[in-house]
Amino acid sequence: MRYGYHPVTEEWQEIHEQINMILDILKMASEGGTRCQVATKLRKNIFYVSEVFGYLAYRKLLPEQINKSYTTDIKDPPENLLECFQSIDCSWRTYSENRYKKLKERYEWPLVTYSYYYANSEVQKYFMLKPSNLKKPLKKYLQINQVVEKQVSDLVMSETKITLEQIAATVDISETTLRNHGLAEVVRKQQERQISLHLDREERCLRQSFDNELIMRKFASEFDPQYMHLDEKKTQEGMFGGIIASGIQTLALTFKLWVECGLYGEDVVAGTAMDNIRFIKPVYPDDELHVVVEVINLEDNRKNTGIVTVNLSTFNHTTQKIFEGDLSVIIKK
Repeated sequence: MRYGYHPVTEEWQEIHEQINMILDILKMASEGGTRCQVATKLRKNIFYVSEVFGYLAYRKLLPEQINKSYTTDIKDPPENLLECFQSIDCSWRTYSENRYKKLKERYEWPLVTYSYYYANSEVQKYFMLKPSNLKKPLKKYLQINQVVEKQVSDLVMSETKITLEQIAATVDISETTLRNHGLAEVVRKQQERQISLHLDREERCLRQSFDNELIMRKFASEFDPQYMHLDEKKTQEGMFGGIIASGIQTLALTFKLWVECGLYGEDVVAGTAMDNIRFIKPVYPDDELHVVVEVINLEDNRKNTGIVTVNLSTFNHTTQKIFEGDLSVIIKK
């Protein structure tokens, strides 16, 4: 059993430290939380959370309306339900997603249906009594330390939170096996390292944001001294909710990013015009900008030069377009 609710004694038990997690899921489900919402908030795999929902619904531990949705929307279990689960090479230690995918491939069960069927008492008894094939001396165990350390190291700089459950799923080995090999401590140390690195990164981002705001204020004080670029209090009360960059500064940054693309280098003679300029979204101190350049027109100018017109589209780090304009330049042939 994974969940702490025993289908024989019908009692909650502390099994593999899951009971508090199950109680949290039960509480959130009772408050109207969906499987996806619960998985996101608890940072748990959706397949795991779905199995818990199915188990709680099967035992009629969820609110009545949720229990009814399972019993009315799901077909009656097939008579050979136990044989369906016996037909796949899985144990209760198998990662939830892998077990579900094997059954879906064979029987085309939706995730909700699978989760409800998996909670069947006979199915649960079968998995409790079935020896785990992970206890056999698998070849992958010979290099388990190196494999786990590499996987954990790869995750340190990512946004994926390092947990023992996550690592077990990644290397397809049970959490108990990881503990038995003394790797829980390795995971714990890398968790601390990840948290430290993320805090350092957040601190650097805050410093960069602060520096960017100072640059915005300085530019605006000289070239565009309006309150939305200078007065924090007024902008907090206004439609922007904080200091924003001057549109002139945004245009200048766009031009700078275009030049740094190095598309034409020293072949550019001079700019001739900027047309169709649009300031679409405000730019904030913590925004990261990039420019997409598209050539939209070519024409002859003189014997040795021509005019190239490009559309410059500037986007922030959330892929929102914040600026657009057409730039025409004289360029050597």
